[in-house]
Amino acid sequence: MDHYMEVRYEDLVADTETALRSVCGFIELEFDEAMIAPPERAELEAALAPVGAWRERLTPEQLRAFDEVGGALLGELGYSSASARV
Repeated sequence: MDHYMEVRYEDLVADTETALRSVCGFIELEFDEAMIAPPERAELEAALAPVGAWRERLTPEQLRAFDEVGGALLGELGYSSASARV
């Protein structure tokens, strides 16, 4: 599809500028350096947990329930099951 772009959160966090440049190119918007350094960036980053930390916050029962509903999609997208501790 030429009207679909997948952006992985991990890529956005690991290399914000490259990810945003790619998105800008896709939507035909000029990239601006201000996109990678908004005034509230430090505050936003401080509030975020590390990538994948959600797995540590859920109980084993919750992780199994998540796998029942979304496990196939996680696999399809290249991720391990929710209950796999990475």
